[in-house]
Amino acid sequence: NYMYVKRTYQQPTHIEKHLVVADEHPEVTRAKMFILEQFINITNERLQDSMEIVARYEAKLAAMAAAAAAANEAARLAALRSYGILDTPIEGAFDDITRIAAQVCAAPIAVVNFIDQGRQWFKSEIGLGVRQTPLAPSICAHAILQLDLFVVRDTTLDARFRDNPLVTGDPRLRFYAGAPLLTADGLPIGTVCVLDNEPRELS
Repeated sequence: NYMYVKRTYQQPTHIEKHLVVADEHPEVTRAKMFILEQFINITNERLQDSMEIVARYEAKLAAMAAAAAAANEAARLAALRSYGILDTPIEGAFDDITRIAAQVCAAPIAVVNFIDQGRQWFKSEIGLGVRQTPLAPSICAHAILQLDLFVVRDTTLDARFRDNPLVTGDPRLRFYAGAPLLTADGLPIGTVCVLDNEPRELS
Protein backbone atom coordinates (compact mmCIF):
# COMPACT_ATOMS: atom_id res chain seq x y z
CA ASN A 1 0.00 0.00 0.00
CA TYR A 2 2.83 2.38 0.82
CA MET A 3 4.49 1.79 -2.54
CA TYR A 4 1.16 2.37 -4.31
CA VAL A 5 0.69 5.63 -2.44
CA LYS A 6 4.25 6.65 -3.19
CA ARG A 7 3.91 5.98 -6.91
CA THR A 8 0.55 7.73 -7.08
CA TYR A 9 1.22 10.86 -5.07
CA GLN A 10 4.66 11.62 -6.37
CA GLN A 11 2.88 12.68 -9.59
CA PRO A 12 0.93 15.79 -8.52
CA THR A 13 0.52 17.02 -12.09
CA HIS A 14 -1.54 13.89 -12.82
CA ILE A 15 -3.72 14.50 -9.76
CA GLU A 16 -4.13 18.16 -10.51
CA LYS A 17 -6.08 17.27 -13.65
CA HIS A 18 -8.73 15.64 -11.48
CA LEU A 19 -8.82 18.41 -8.88
CA VAL A 20 -9.14 21.45 -11.10
CA VAL A 21 -12.68 22.22 -12.16
CA ALA A 22 -13.52 24.43 -15.13
CA ASP A 23 -14.25 28.06 -14.18
CA GLU A 24 -13.25 27.35 -10.58
CA HIS A 25 -12.24 30.34 -8.50
CA PRO A 26 -8.41 30.58 -8.38
CA GLU A 27 -8.42 30.71 -4.58
CA VAL A 28 -10.32 27.41 -4.42
CA THR A 29 -7.84 25.84 -6.81
CA ARG A 30 -4.89 27.09 -4.74
CA ALA A 31 -6.51 25.73 -1.58
CA LYS A 32 -6.88 22.33 -3.20
CA MET A 33 -3.25 22.39 -4.30
CA PHE A 34 -2.14 23.37 -0.78
CA ILE A 35 -4.09 20.49 0.78
CA LEU A 36 -2.68 18.09 -1.81
CA GLU A 37 0.85 19.26 -1.11
CA GLN A 38 0.39 18.73 2.62
CA PHE A 39 -1.00 15.26 1.99
CA ILE A 40 2.00 14.37 -0.19
CA ASN A 41 4.42 15.61 2.50
CA ILE A 42 2.70 13.60 5.24
CA THR A 43 2.62 10.49 3.04
CA ASN A 44 6.32 10.79 2.24
CA GLU A 45 7.15 11.26 5.95
CA ARG A 46 5.25 8.08 6.79
CA LEU A 47 7.03 6.25 4.00
CA GLN A 48 10.37 7.39 5.41
CA ASP A 49 9.35 6.24 8.89
CA SER A 50 8.39 2.83 7.49
CA MET A 51 11.69 2.47 5.65
CA GLU A 52 13.58 3.33 8.86
CA ILE A 53 11.63 0.66 10.76
CA VAL A 54 12.50 -1.91 8.07
CA ALA A 55 16.17 -0.87 8.23
CA ARG A 56 16.25 -1.31 12.01
CA TYR A 57 14.58 -4.73 11.70
CA GLU A 58 17.12 -5.85 9.08
CA ALA A 59 19.97 -4.65 11.30
CA LYS A 60 18.62 -6.75 14.19
CA LEU A 61 18.41 -9.80 11.95
CA ALA A 62 21.99 -9.23 10.82
CA ALA A 63 23.10 -9.07 14.47
CA MET A 64 21.27 -12.33 15.19
CA ALA A 65 22.93 -14.03 12.22
CA ALA A 66 26.35 -13.02 13.54
CA ALA A 67 25.80 -15.28 16.55
CA ALA A 68 26.42 -18.40 14.45
CA ALA A 69 29.76 -17.23 13.10
CA ALA A 70 32.23 -18.99 15.38
CA ALA A 71 35.98 -18.59 15.04
CA ASN A 72 36.13 -22.10 13.53
CA GLU A 73 33.10 -21.61 11.27
CA ALA A 74 34.78 -22.92 8.11
CA ALA A 75 35.91 -26.10 9.87
CA ARG A 76 32.51 -26.47 11.52
CA LEU A 77 30.67 -26.28 8.20
CA ALA A 78 33.13 -28.67 6.56
CA ALA A 79 32.59 -31.18 9.37
CA LEU A 80 28.81 -30.87 9.09
CA ARG A 81 28.83 -31.49 5.35
CA SER A 82 31.19 -34.45 5.70
CA TYR A 83 28.35 -36.37 7.39
CA GLY A 84 26.14 -36.06 4.31
CA ILE A 85 23.06 -35.67 6.50
CA LEU A 86 21.67 -32.37 5.20
CA ASP A 87 18.44 -32.64 3.19
CA THR A 88 18.08 -36.37 3.83
CA PRO A 89 14.68 -38.00 4.45
CA ILE A 90 13.03 -38.35 7.84
CA GLU A 91 14.39 -41.28 9.88
CA GLY A 92 12.74 -43.09 12.77
CA ALA A 93 15.86 -43.05 14.94
CA PHE A 94 15.94 -39.25 14.99
CA ASP A 95 12.17 -39.04 15.48
CA ASP A 96 12.60 -41.22 18.57
CA ILE A 97 15.03 -38.64 19.97
CA THR A 98 12.65 -35.70 19.48
CA ARG A 99 9.71 -37.67 20.85
CA ILE A 100 11.61 -38.65 23.99
CA ALA A 101 12.93 -35.11 24.47
CA ALA A 102 9.42 -33.67 24.19
CA GLN A 103 8.01 -36.21 26.63
CA VAL A 104 10.78 -35.96 29.23
CA CYS A 105 10.74 -32.15 29.19
CA ALA A 106 6.93 -31.86 28.79
CA ALA A 107 7.53 -29.55 25.83
CA PRO A 108 5.23 -29.02 22.82
CA ILE A 109 8.18 -28.48 20.47
CA ALA A 110 11.34 -30.57 20.08
CA VAL A 111 13.88 -30.72 17.27
CA VAL A 112 17.12 -32.26 16.14
CA ASN A 113 18.67 -29.70 13.84
CA PHE A 114 21.88 -28.92 12.02
CA ILE A 115 23.22 -25.39 11.62
CA ASP A 116 24.16 -24.91 7.99
CA GLN A 117 25.33 -21.73 6.26
CA GLY A 118 22.38 -19.34 6.20
CA ARG A 119 19.83 -21.83 7.51
CA GLN A 120 18.99 -24.29 10.24
CA TRP A 121 17.76 -27.60 8.90
CA PHE A 122 15.64 -29.98 10.94
CA LYS A 123 16.41 -33.66 10.68
CA SER A 124 13.46 -34.28 12.99
CA GLU A 125 10.89 -31.99 14.55
CA ILE A 126 7.75 -32.06 16.66
CA GLY A 127 5.46 -29.04 16.86
CA LEU A 128 6.99 -26.81 14.17
CA GLY A 129 5.77 -28.32 10.92
CA VAL A 130 8.74 -27.14 8.83
CA ARG A 131 12.04 -28.72 7.75
CA GLN A 132 14.16 -25.57 7.78
CA THR A 133 14.19 -21.88 8.70
CA PRO A 134 16.55 -18.96 8.02
CA LEU A 135 19.54 -18.84 10.32
CA ALA A 136 19.18 -15.18 11.32
CA PRO A 137 16.42 -15.65 13.95
CA SER A 138 17.70 -19.05 15.11
CA ILE A 139 18.14 -19.43 18.86
CA CYS A 140 20.09 -22.61 18.13
CA ALA A 141 22.72 -20.45 16.42
CA HIS A 142 23.50 -19.19 19.93
CA ALA A 143 23.26 -22.63 21.50
CA ILE A 144 26.02 -24.12 19.33
CA LEU A 145 28.42 -21.54 20.75
CA GLN A 146 27.93 -22.96 24.25
CA LEU A 147 29.90 -25.84 25.72
CA ASP A 148 26.94 -27.21 27.65
CA LEU A 149 23.17 -26.93 27.94
CA PHE A 150 21.83 -23.54 26.85
CA VAL A 151 18.62 -22.46 28.59
CA VAL A 152 16.53 -19.33 28.02
CA ARG A 153 13.73 -19.30 30.57
CA ASP A 154 11.88 -16.32 29.04
CA THR A 155 12.91 -15.05 25.62
CA THR A 156 11.06 -11.76 26.14
CA LEU A 157 13.39 -10.92 29.04
CA ASP A 158 16.57 -11.72 27.11
CA ALA A 159 17.98 -8.82 25.06
CA ARG A 160 19.27 -11.26 22.44
CA PHE A 161 15.81 -12.65 21.67
CA ARG A 162 13.05 -10.28 22.78
CA ASP A 163 12.83 -8.71 19.28
CA ASN A 164 13.24 -12.03 17.49
CA PRO A 165 10.42 -12.55 14.95
CA LEU A 166 9.96 -16.11 16.23
CA VAL A 167 9.29 -14.58 19.65
CA THR A 168 7.21 -11.54 18.69
CA GLY A 169 5.29 -13.48 16.01
CA ASP A 170 4.36 -17.09 15.33
CA PRO A 171 5.20 -19.52 16.84
CA ARG A 172 5.77 -17.06 19.76
CA LEU A 173 8.61 -18.95 21.39
CA ARG A 174 9.09 -18.10 25.07
CA PHE A 175 11.25 -20.93 26.40
CA TYR A 176 14.30 -22.65 24.93
CA ALA A 177 16.63 -25.39 26.13
CA GLY A 178 19.20 -26.92 23.80
CA ALA A 179 22.38 -28.97 23.91
CA PRO A 180 24.98 -28.84 21.13
CA LEU A 181 25.71 -31.83 18.91
CA LEU A 182 29.51 -32.14 18.78
CA THR A 183 31.79 -34.00 16.40
CA ALA A 184 34.64 -36.16 17.71
CA ASP A 185 36.84 -33.06 17.32
CA GLY A 186 34.48 -30.98 19.44
CA LEU A 187 32.98 -28.98 16.58
CA PRO A 188 29.32 -28.00 17.11
CA ILE A 189 27.20 -28.92 14.10
CA GLY A 190 23.68 -28.76 15.50
CA THR A 191 21.49 -29.13 18.56
CA VAL A 192 18.87 -31.22 20.28
CA CYS A 193 16.44 -28.76 21.79
CA VAL A 194 13.00 -28.28 23.27
CA LEU A 195 10.87 -25.15 23.12
CA ASP A 196 7.66 -23.86 24.63
CA ASN A 197 5.19 -21.04 24.08
CA GLU A 198 5.23 -20.20 27.79
CA PRO A 199 8.14 -19.05 30.00
CA ARG A 200 9.22 -21.84 32.33
CA GLU A 201 12.01 -23.81 33.94
CA LEU A 202 13.54 -26.92 32.42
CA SER A 203 11.90 -29.95 33.99
